[in-house]
Amino acid sequence: MNKTSKRPIYLQLKEKLFDRISSQEWKPGDCLPSERALCEEYTLSRMTVRQAVAELEREGVVTRVQGKGTFVAKEKLMQPLLKLTSFSEDMRLRGLLPGAQTLALEKVPANKAVAEKLAIAPGDEVILLKRLRLADGEPMAIETAYLNSELCAPIYDQLAENKSLYQLMKRVLHITLSGARQSIEIAPVQSWEAKLLRMPETGMVMKTERQTLDTHMAPVEYVISKYRGDRYKFYIELFE
Repeated sequence: MNKTSKRPIYLQLKEKLFDRISSQEWKPGDCLPSERALCEEYTLSRMTVRQAVAELEREGVVTRVQGKGTFVAKEKLMQPLLKLTSFSEDMRLRGLLPGAQTLALEKVPANKAVAEKLAIAPGDEVILLKRLRLADGEPMAIETAYLNSELCAPIYDQLAENKSLYQLMKRVLHITLSGARQSIEIAPVQSWEAKLLRMPETGMVMKTERQTLDTHMAPVEYVISKYRGDRYKFYIELFE
């Protein structure tokens, strides 16, 4: 540790801890040494150690579990952006068991933004479906979907059964999906979301907005999803 450097000591320590994680000295799921142990090993104050670990946590490299310690975060799931897939299908392709917990299911009037995405008039009735999405029982994302109530009325009761929405559209409504328009951005997590996702309130989420289209290019769904920033990574391949 170079204490004469202009680079803050806590950032130097953060880089050293990151190197030990990158080299697999500490593997995903391993518990880091306690703050006291790190203080003694590097001859640094507890405040400096705490700052370094907090930076790693903010970046999703480690996670803190109250009363248990700080652990190396699990490897992030790679989410390709080349193909339209449902959450359930995506998890099964990874060998994970998809699941969902319904947080809200109701019929509400569409606000201006939702109406525009679904090509309906403001005030028209839409189905609001909010779900906590799970993979092998681990919370991964919070999805808030808006559906045209008139179009999706036949599947309303089945939505509470946590079945794949896209499969219901195909099997019951005979809707074939052709693509989607999607945006991605980083967003802070709200306290209630952090609790559901089992992540720190200081963490960040990957927020996506998707307008899903049928073969006639008509919108059938508008969904806002918030994925755990410490468990997800989006990627796309680009060629000339």
